[in-house]
Amino acid sequence: MSHHSSTATYHQVSYLLEKMNSSDKDYRFMATNDLMTELQKQSITLDDSSERSIIRMLLKLLDDKNGEVQNLAVKCLGPLVTKVKESNVEIIVEALCSNMESTQSDKEHLRDISSMGLKTVIPELQSYQPHNSAVVIMKKIMERLINLCVRQKATSSTNPAITLDSIDIMADSLALFGSSLAPLHKNLLWNCFFPHLAHERNTVRKKSINAICNLVVSCSAELFFQLFNTLLDNLQKGGGGGGQQANVCTTVQCMNGISRRAGHRLNESYLSKVVPILLQLMNSAGEDDEMKESCLQTFEAFIRKCPREVESYSETIIQTGLKFLSYDPNYSYDEDDDDDNEEDMQEDEEDEDDDYNEFSDDDDISWKVRRASAKVLEAVIASKPHMANQFFIENRANMLVSRFKEREETVKEEIFHTFIVLLKQTRTFTGGWAGGDAMETSCGPVHSLQNLVPAVMREVKKLLKVTSVKTKQGVFLVLTELVITLPGSLGDQFAIIVPGIEKCFDDKTSTANLKLDCLAFISTVVHNHSKEIFYPYLAKIVHPVLRGVNDKFYRITADSLNVLRQMVRILKPVDDAEVHVANHDLFTAVFDAVYGKLKATDLDQEVKENAILCMAQILHNGGDTLDGNLQACLKILLERLHNEITRVVAVKAFTQIAKSPRNIQFEYESNQAIPVLIGFLRKNHRGLRLCSIECLLALIQRHGQSARREHVNLLIEGVPQVLNENDLQITQTALQLLTLVVTRNREISLNLFTVTQPMVLNLLKSPVLQGSPLDTLLAFFQALYNPGAISFEELYKPLHSLIFSRKDIVLHKQAYWSVSKTVALLAVLSNKHMLIVQDYSANLERLSGENPEAAKVFCLLAIGEIGKKISLSPQTKLPHLIMQSFESTNEELKNAASVSLGYITANSVDTFLPFLLEQLEKQSKKHLYLLLQAMREFIVVLLEINVEKLRPLDQTLWTHLMKYSECAEEGTRNLVAECLGKLTLLNHDHLDHLLTSLAGGASSPSVASTIVTAVKFTIVDKPHPIDAKLRPLMGAFLACLQHDNVNVRRLTLVMLNSAAHNKASLIRNQLDDILKQLYQQTLEDKSLIKLVEMGPFKHEVDMGLDLRKTAFECMYTLLETCLDKIPDIFVYLTYLQNGLKDHYDIKMLAHLMLMKLSVLVPGAVLQRLDKIMEAVRATVMAKVKADSVKQEFDKQEELKRSALRAVHGLLHIPECDRNPAMLEFLDYIKLKPELASYFETLTKEDSSGPNPAAASDMMDTS
Repeated sequence: MSHHSSTATYHQVSYLLEKMNSSDKDYRFMATNDLMTELQKQSITLDDSSERSIIRMLLKLLDDKNGEVQNLAVKCLGPLVTKVKESNVEIIVEALCSNMESTQSDKEHLRDISSMGLKTVIPELQSYQPHNSAVVIMKKIMERLINLCVRQKATSSTNPAITLDSIDIMADSLALFGSSLAPLHKNLLWNCFFPHLAHERNTVRKKSINAICNLVVSCSAELFFQLFNTLLDNLQKGGGGGGQQANVCTTVQCMNGISRRAGHRLNESYLSKVVPILLQLMNSAGEDDEMKESCLQTFEAFIRKCPREVESYSETIIQTGLKFLSYDPNYSYDEDDDDDNEEDMQEDEEDEDDDYNEFSDDDDISWKVRRASAKVLEAVIASKPHMANQFFIENRANMLVSRFKEREETVKEEIFHTFIVLLKQTRTFTGGWAGGDAMETSCGPVHSLQNLVPAVMREVKKLLKVTSVKTKQGVFLVLTELVITLPGSLGDQFAIIVPGIEKCFDDKTSTANLKLDCLAFISTVVHNHSKEIFYPYLAKIVHPVLRGVNDKFYRITADSLNVLRQMVRILKPVDDAEVHVANHDLFTAVFDAVYGKLKATDLDQEVKENAILCMAQILHNGGDTLDGNLQACLKILLERLHNEITRVVAVKAFTQIAKSPRNIQFEYESNQAIPVLIGFLRKNHRGLRLCSIECLLALIQRHGQSARREHVNLLIEGVPQVLNENDLQITQTALQLLTLVVTRNREISLNLFTVTQPMVLNLLKSPVLQGSPLDTLLAFFQALYNPGAISFEELYKPLHSLIFSRKDIVLHKQAYWSVSKTVALLAVLSNKHMLIVQDYSANLERLSGENPEAAKVFCLLAIGEIGKKISLSPQTKLPHLIMQSFESTNEELKNAASVSLGYITANSVDTFLPFLLEQLEKQSKKHLYLLLQAMREFIVVLLEINVEKLRPLDQTLWTHLMKYSECAEEGTRNLVAECLGKLTLLNHDHLDHLLTSLAGGASSPSVASTIVTAVKFTIVDKPHPIDAKLRPLMGAFLACLQHDNVNVRRLTLVMLNSAAHNKASLIRNQLDDILKQLYQQTLEDKSLIKLVEMGPFKHEVDMGLDLRKTAFECMYTLLETCLDKIPDIFVYLTYLQNGLKDHYDIKMLAHLMLMKLSVLVPGAVLQRLDKIMEAVRATVMAKVKADSVKQEFDKQEELKRSALRAVHGLLHIPECDRNPAMLEFLDYIKLKPELASYFETLTKEDSSGPNPAAASDMMDTS
């Protein structure tokens, strides 16, 4: 078969080659085109003879008289080089290079075509296998081109076109094969690129700069700094007036390019020399706007690529940027622009805007300087989040707003973007990270932004009147970001914007993008403001949006429908009848427009869905006012329910209508929908099943009293089928629905339980049934219990059998908790709790057999759950009976007994608490842990059910607990700490007691560890009154980071991590001092490495490993919540680099941190990439000893995969894939099949999903 295919290919190629030799240009064209099609096939195989024949013919056609044939021949070279042998590739590139070297005047066209050929061939060589062969070929090409450049430079009659093409090809080659061509870098730089920086033609200079920029990414550090020193010398000479101004400008542009591509390689000593010279050049540039622009662009590159190194010049650069932001020597702005009181100047303002647009001067390039200044300011704000506050404090934000009057479109667009970045950084600076504190201060950025809003709106008022579409688009983008950053900020300014909204949809020159941005703004402003501010302007907003509904572009229609959906809530609020009457006509107009789209069937899917959702909102808010139209709409929605494409949205629509508080009559449609929805529960579409079960719940809640018997039967048959542990969200909603059904139809209890019993019992056995789903199941049992329809025994018997019938089956421990809660609920409901307690108490004494412990665990938990709900004070011997289980060797049984004792004490405080306290006094060590656990459960339950009953006991409990704060066993101390923490949440004065105890027990590691752990338990993830008192004391508690005991330091870090994760506002203002101590805990302490003898072997044990691991966990959490407060991210990276060389667990954490940092601070990571890659490479190349156990091999493999995931995340940083260390590592991966395979899998996953670096939050830091 293969031989036959090869023969067929040979004959086909021979036929095409014959036609390509035809004298008819059309034959040649068609044959060449067919050959290209063949070459693009993966299955094509060529023998050596065919390869050479094709190559000869294509090289011949490069000199064809017909241009189209020549172009096709060039295109064929690309796929051809990947199909032929290395020797034949060399023939191709040799011929192309020879053609380029031709000096014959009549061969100019062939030179151009050959240049195109090389540009086509070189990218294909990147995927040529073997890779080493491609590198050899590339070196030959580069050597030919270098010689060509040298000859051109030495010849008096040079051809600039040859020079341009040569430099262009070499630049592309360096971009693709940079590090592989390292031996040629020096020759390329000094003989080909650098000399052409002084070329008389600007195009040649720019091409040379681009080539140098591609080279510096992968060249050696020595060559990089040689180049930079040479440029610096040229700059110093030129800056002093000794050189030509054009050459100085070229040098600055070259520095700019280098900084953008490899700025991370620059250090502070070089920048300290360059920046002053650039500032001097700007001040002495006079009218040379190109020089000013180049200097500003270089400043921007420095700020983006090496922000730390240029930190000392930040203020000067900002001042320069602000100064030149208003640099416009050829235009005088009207000083009255800022007067907001002259309403009668509207026409003048419009004329002035026309003047802006009409102003034209071909020689005026000052706008480039202003644009570059705006980009400098944007770079400062983007790379330094803390600068956002400075911009407001020092009135720089006002200066930015004042430049909204800029006359040049591109500059104005850049100023808008800079202001948007400022708003985003303000949001970052004051949002979730600050825990709300920054927003409350009268001098914070939010307060300053509020004061700036009037100035912004003054400029907006003028800009919305101009004819420029881009300007208006920029205005809406700024306003949208302003509202997101400062919700409610446009309440008293909205009247200014309304005319702009109307004009946006009335003006025929408005583009689709402008309308979309306008709609996005309306949607955002409605979402972030109270509805009352829109009442005066409803008609002026709604009518333009209605025009958008009928727009030809589907996106505008879809977004308009989405906006109308929001406006309906304002037009017809469900709780305001007066507004209903006032807006009746508008509401009718909205209904008519949406109804028209709802009826139509030839619409885009997004439009259909938005029309359905918008109509659902209309019916939800005002369906009772639509009269006959209501049934027409519902009929269409029922039709959409049967349509596979729209059924999910239709289900959501019915859900919303069913939840309406209005008196909407749609029982008929509801009865029609219920069987369809039940049918959807059998579909293999999770989203549809979830929506359907939610819709059924809403419909039964609304019409359950009038539900048909056949529908109830369908529900009993269909809904239980979705009850399973694999999807607890659907299961929980289904249980809520069944609970509602049985509540409305009490007589079906027995039938329903019979049907659901297998599923319910499986759920009770599940280890994942906890929390809210378990509570929902308990509510279902509570609804099922109905003495008139189903007895306690009928419900209890299956539960009892689940535990006691099969003694050979051991359930998951969570199952005993779930069943015990259910039994306790039923026992209390049926008033048979005492009988159950007595029965289970007897079981505790008499149970024996194969697995009595499991049954005893259940009995203890059930007794505890009953005691949690109702007082068991009459059972005076119960605590003694429970405590007998403390003697068991079964840990689960002892744990259940402890919990049970705590539970029964909570509802029988007067009877059982004295017993618990007495036992604590008696039991010095034997059962101390279990008794303290019972105390913990007692406190927790009492805090939930009757906190006032706990207050009088506070001091007594505190005194007893503090006696055990110095226990030697850490688990016991943790229980004491949790109890102390819970009591501190009740009585904030205990914080002072903890601080006093900490000072008094400074020499006791046990006391210190108990206290810092207790503080951890006072830090909850929701606002709490204790926060105000705890915040100023955090520093004193965190001082334990300097404690001599390693365990105290570790537990202090755990407390710090909890604060950073749950309530960062407690530590943000102290973070500078905290980080200094935190970083020290990440370092390996040799004194903590102990030598342990294990028989004849000696083994090193690192006692500081857990401490370091906890420290890195803290560092990771701080990235999430306090990034803006980390004073120097490079110091952070230094300690992270240490983590990349540490123990297995710490390396895994460090890789996660690296992925997170590559998203949050890519520029800083890029600067440290060489050292990072050195550590990562060492991890991947590490080998496990041959005699190691399997676990060691598995750990090393997982570590390698973790490192590759980190590298894959790093590759999302721009320019990262050109770093020499990264390229070297990627080459290493290609040589290892198992690494290459896994890395390829990561790449494929990335192409079909989100950025893995952005989704790198894979560690639970709670």
